[in-house]
Amino acid sequence: TKNKKIKKLQGKNKELDKGVQDLESLGKQQNRRISYVERNQTKFNTENKKLKEKVAGFETEQAAKNKQMQRGDAINEGLKKKVESLEAELQNFRTDFLILLEKVNNLM
Repeated sequence: TKNKKIKKLQGKNKELDKGVQDLESLGKQQNRRISYVERNQTKFNTENKKLKEKVAGFETEQAAKNKQMQRGDAINEGLKKKVESLEAELQNFRTDFLILLEKVNNLM
């Protein structure tokens, strides 16, 4: 019976040793996975930082273009007012010319 108990205990020890080995193997696999995830996280963080910098550059560029558009709109508005003024001046000139032409025709 002692031999049976010893053999039984040895069997359990082998099972436990196998379990420990399996757990150690799983632990190593988990460590490799964690290392892989950490490396990818670093790459992701680097790429994310680059993308944020690009977005900031695009936003700055867009703001500059918006200001240019506003300046262009202001210039266009000023030119529009000048054209309206010149059109009014031309209309006054036409009116004066017609009045003068009529006076000349009346003198003849």
